[in-house]
Amino acid sequence: MRMSAPWDIAARTHPGRVRAHNEDTFVCDPDRGRFAVIDGMGGRAAGAVAANLTRKVLLDGDGDLRRSIFEANQVVRADAQANPEREGMGCVVTAAVIEGDTILLAHVGDTRAYLASATGTEQLTRDHTATAASQEAYGLSDAQARALPHQHAVTNDVGRVDREGFDWIETHAVPFARGDLLLLCSDGLHDLVPSSELFGLLTRARAEKVPATHLADQLLALALERGGRDNITLVAVRRRHAGAQLVRALGAALRRPDRTLPGNR
Repeated sequence: MRMSAPWDIAARTHPGRVRAHNEDTFVCDPDRGRFAVIDGMGGRAAGAVAANLTRKVLLDGDGDLRRSIFEANQVVRADAQANPEREGMGCVVTAAVIEGDTILLAHVGDTRAYLASATGTEQLTRDHTATAASQEAYGLSDAQARALPHQHAVTNDVGRVDREGFDWIETHAVPFARGDLLLLCSDGLHDLVPSSELFGLLTRARAEKVPATHLADQLLALALERGGRDNITLVAVRRRHAGAQLVRALGAALRRPDRTLPGNR
């Protein structure tokens, strides 16, 4: 019995039209259900160093996202202390582990996660920025918030300060049903394609079963057409059928001599 992959996946990263270097990176490991978008900060090569150190920790970790992000903070801090020219480097990250019917998310900064489901599209994460805090406190619209000075000032990140505990890491567990579409992206996308527009694009893409590659290309093209002022990175994951754990269980059962399927004992 041969089964197709449980997910339809696409990932894109692009330096944009203004910046010479790409300080973004991503994780796309469908075999272990691990995905992330990471946006480096610190200028020159330092932001890219922080982002790639964090990427390695996420890939090498055991799937506990909070622990991996905490460890990444320690790794980036240690590297900056060993290399004074990188002092102040850091990154922001939105990471997901898909386990069966559930998405486990961990988030720090202003990268984002969106989910298109049967009930519509929602933003799963909140921005850790001064502007988002003002917007929440004073009930500002997106347009009013974008007009505020220093709108990109990040208030929470990986690597720029020492940390204790896990309270600084935002976490979520949300259902991931058949046909649902998860998008992780950096601010290079959502600054130029705002949530109100992304909601419509993702809702339509889910309903029309637009391939992840087509959606990723469309979103990247939109951001570039609108100026591409920042690095642009995104990962799109659509659930096709049963989660990876069930697929592996079925495969193992079919390889057993008695060919007993899970749940049919």
